[in-house]
Amino acid sequence: MGLRHARLRQLSGDWNDYRMSYAWQKLTLACQQQAIPVVGAHGAVGDCQMTLALIRKMAEARVEAEERGPNIFGDDADQWGH
Repeated sequence: MGLRHARLRQLSGDWNDYRMSYAWQKLTLACQQQAIPVVGAHGAVGDCQMTLALIRKMAEARVEAEERGPNIFGDDADQWGH
């Protein structure tokens, strides 16, 4: 499993105690949760565009966390591998 999938699963916040990891998300549900339009689902181009939009959303969240810096709960940037 790639880093992209692991980070996407973290966005959902749905922890699976049995597997000791975050639960898998359907692409369309992940897009809906992140206010990304669902267009062309299950087609090669549509799925690629939605995946790219999610990656961009994760990158934005990372930049925002790094700009905020450490907080009382720990450094948000650590969740992104820093």
